Amino acid sequence: MKTLLIADTHFDTSFEPARYKAIIRLIKSVDRVVIAGDFWDSFLCSFDEFVDSGWNKMFPLLKEKKTIYIHGNHDRPKHCNERVKLFSVKQLDKYTLETKEQSFLIEHGHTLASEFEQRHAHITKIFRGLYPWLDARFGGHGIFGPMIVKFIEFNHNQLWKRMKIRLESNQDWLAGKQQLVVGHCHFQKKNTKLRLQSIGSFRWGVARYGIIGPQGLEVFEERYD
Repeated sequence: MKTLLIADTHFDTSFEPARYKAIIRLIKSVDRVVIAGDFWDSFLCSFDEFVDSGWNKMFPLLKEKKTIYIHGNHDRPKHCNERVKLFSVKQLDKYTLETKEQSFLIEHGHTLASEFEQRHAHITKIFRGLYPWLDARFGGHGIFGPMIVKFIEFNHNQLWKRMKIRLESNQDWLAGKQQLVVGHCHFQKKNTKLRLQSIGSFRWGVARYGIIGPQGLEVFEERYD
């Protein structure tokens, strides 16, 4: 049994053929799929707009693979509706996947490290207006692109640090054996002592993902454009 873990695709209404082909290839190669949050982006479009976009071509295959959908901070349950059942069989905040040798707790990660919009709700109203402009330049495009990339990298590194601090103060977690797999940080990071792995984002030409098989979790990073 092979399970594909993807997170932070942040889909909106813009369809990208190269990214679509890369994701479809991976989904077809496994037995089941777990989406670890921020599948679509409520800062960029509504859920219905996303569901009606070209990305819906992957929904039947996701449903066939009995996809588990874990909500993130950009695709919270309150922003979705019953149409989540078009591409997933279960919708959860976290999911435990058991193999013969290991147990993996999979969640998005925003409950361990809150994003800006959670810590500063009022300022976020302004930020939401700027977010599409910032997101469009996350690939490094335009005059301000490189600076925005550095800012976002810094922000995601801070999220990783906050996750580690949170787990280091959790005696129950430190005494356990379960592996924690998250998204949210957009980059692949690992802390063996805390049994913590970030699988990274799947966008801007780079496919970061994880596969859990009989031998445990493996993470991969490859270009798709």
